[in-house]
Amino acid sequence: MATAASIGHSTRKAKSHEKPHITHAALLKLGHDWVDSTGGEFKGDEACGCEPAHYAIRYSGSNKIDMAGINHSSELAPVDIPIAFNDDGTYTGDGEGAFVAGGTAAGCSEQSTTKVKFRVSGNATETSEEQALHLELEYPAPMIFDFSGECADEPDGGHLSLHKDIR
Repeated sequence: MATAASIGHSTRKAKSHEKPHITHAALLKLGHDWVDSTGGEFKGDEACGCEPAHYAIRYSGSNKIDMAGINHSSELAPVDIPIAFNDDGTYTGDGEGAFVAGGTAAGCSEQSTTKVKFRVSGNATETSEEQALHLELEYPAPMIFDFSGECADEPDGGHLSLHKDIR
């Protein structure tokens, strides 16, 4: 069965072109009034609000272990991971940061830093029924791990240093 539109006919009435309900002089006055309301001069820049927005996922973390003589804490200062959206609402981004850690156990102390890369991906949904952001976070290789430790009770001072590139 063919529809009217598929055979070149339209059942919609053509809209007549109506003149605006405001005169040219009144339109100009609205523009001048707006400029006057901003202090009498244009406040924008060359982009005039037409630059793309920049978004980032801010990620931070910490953990603490305190049990049976083992004390350890690790912290990742806030890291902004820039993301770029696709037209379908999905996004991706890459960033990097460092977990700084330290602790004590059995008369020994340790300090370490783990430099990591982050990859985020996901999708954003924004409708009248749902507003949601789905996020996936990955730690792609490599990770760079630096460790130093010392045990005071050891005869030689018990110093240990380690650098490891984890792939």
